[in-house]
Amino acid sequence: MVDMLDKAPSLLWLQLQYLQIQLIWFCMYILAPVLRASDIQNYSAARTPGDKMKTRGINHMAMVTNDMEKTVRFYRDIMGFPLVAAIGGNPNGLRARHYFFETGPNSTIAFFEWAGAEDFHKPAGLEAAGRIQFDHVSFDVETEDELLDLQTRLNDAGQEVTTVIDHNFIHSIYFHDFSGIALEASVWITNPTGKAPDHSNKNIFNDPNPVPALQEEMDQARLVESNG
Repeated sequence: MVDMLDKAPSLLWLQLQYLQIQLIWFCMYILAPVLRASDIQNYSAARTPGDKMKTRGINHMAMVTNDMEKTVRFYRDIMGFPLVAAIGGNPNGLRARHYFFETGPNSTIAFFEWAGAEDFHKPAGLEAAGRIQFDHVSFDVETEDELLDLQTRLNDAGQEVTTVIDHNFIHSIYFHDFSGIALEASVWITNPTGKAPDHSNKNIFNDPNPVPALQEEMDQARLVESNG
């Protein structure tokens, strides 16, 4: 009973975060097309040439897999990308696993695990019809102030943009381009890149039932630590 009470606040927080994200996407992709402003040309004319947004590149690309185990085996074991964060997998909160692999300083590729997603195969660069295995791109910004500056720029342009969403290890805003492509801008709060994975940090490793590939890695890390 005590153990359940200890877990209750974290489970409630995960449930609220999940509902918040669902509400945001509903507002952006169901309501926003009806309400979107049409003054983009006036905004663009008012901008000074060279007045660029400050980013450090791609924070993460969020892709989709139907099997996180095989995804870890490929990106970590074959490609050599460290698995630096593993969240979700909680039936009472963020249900979909969401794993991040470091591709370079401050940059990651991330995957949602959706069991019903169909595998998709096509040659790169060739046109394809139907569903594409892609979710969104996140641009990396250096500070919270730069995140808020981008939010202001989007609002000034009449674009729908969310409030700052606290994902514990990153803070993000969500918006989309004129083609409807889902975009995000993120600032690292706990940057897991550029160092050994910290499996003890529950902000970035909180999957209560990690896939076997990750569990092996965590067990090995504990063994190395215990042996000094």
